[in-house]
Amino acid sequence: MKLKKKDMIYMVFIFLSPVLILILIEFAFRLFLPPYTRSNPSEGIYLPDKTFGHRMVPGFTGRRKHEEFDIEIKINSFGMREEEVAKDKNYFTILNIGDSFTYGYGLKREETIAYKIGSDLAGHTLDKKRIRSLNAGVTGYGSLNSFYFLKELFNELEPELAIYYLFIGNDATDDLALLAGKNKDIHLNKNYGQAAKDFLQNNSAFYDFIFKRLKNSSALSRLFLTTGIRGVQSYLYKENDSFYNMSFGLLKENVKKMQGYLRDKNAGLIVVIIPEDIQVLYSDILRGKKLNPVKPQDDITSFLKNNNIHYIDLLPDLQKEGRQLYFNFDSHFNPQGSQFVAKIVSDYILLHKNSFSAN
Repeated sequence: MKLKKKDMIYMVFIFLSPVLILILIEFAFRLFLPPYTRSNPSEGIYLPDKTFGHRMVPGFTGRRKHEEFDIEIKINSFGMREEEVAKDKNYFTILNIGDSFTYGYGLKREETIAYKIGSDLAGHTLDKKRIRSLNAGVTGYGSLNSFYFLKELFNELEPELAIYYLFIGNDATDDLALLAGKNKDIHLNKNYGQAAKDFLQNNSAFYDFIFKRLKNSSALSRLFLTTGIRGVQSYLYKENDSFYNMSFGLLKENVKKMQGYLRDKNAGLIVVIIPEDIQVLYSDILRGKKLNPVKPQDDITSFLKNNNIHYIDLLPDLQKEGRQLYFNFDSHFNPQGSQFVAKIVSDYILLHKNSFSAN
């Protein structure tokens, strides 16, 4: 039975109408609520590196503008977000390593965790020395890149204590991505959903409004998480997940290597565990999906205890404070959150100040 031309046109219209509606909505948002035009210095701040995957360009200077911040970025000759520094025996040197939380995404240099720790401890001494806290964080670094950077900087700065900020959300997968770039036998499945999300986030005004400008709406976030519109990295919270076991197994190996390296140098190590924001704000939704919101923390803290590694699990304290510690349009700590974390770390250092020389 042949369809009449009129019926075919009608069917095509029915099929295309949702697409046309989305196009009209996108056009309206671009006209009246356009996405925020960001100044992104990433084209000049990073360079590829065979060992690190990427690193920051020594001597880089730039700005980063966003809805909630406008910051200057300066990188020193070591590739650190610091003023020029050198080895100094008059100081007890703390080297902070990790990813964008350590680097201070969206924060001025004087608002970063590393800087705030230095301010908090400025009136104290360790080993009868004044204390300085240096920032060696690089966006996108997992435990492996961070360990490489620690080793590169150690002879230059001779820190007595290293603090590794372990982000549950992607440090383990960042490690796998780095290894995959070095070893052709390691294959990572492409995340096409994430690719689509990145495309929409950078190109759609409607997406920008719904998923970023309204992100600070608890009710909307709950709706998106409950219905699955916002995805959950469920492998983190499933029991006996094979991908979790592989990726976090490698991460633990890297932390053990850090500990051994620093012990040989007569230096200490603290691991600060940074949770995903969903663990902090919506753990009940994870439980509703029959996932265990504290599984990564239970696993990592058990490993650290068994290996006598100092650690701080931020999850309980962050849950008490909630959303006020995060940017509205992003999942990184805002200045208040950075100060909050720095105080926890500083207090821990003072409490255990006699135990870091033989960690």
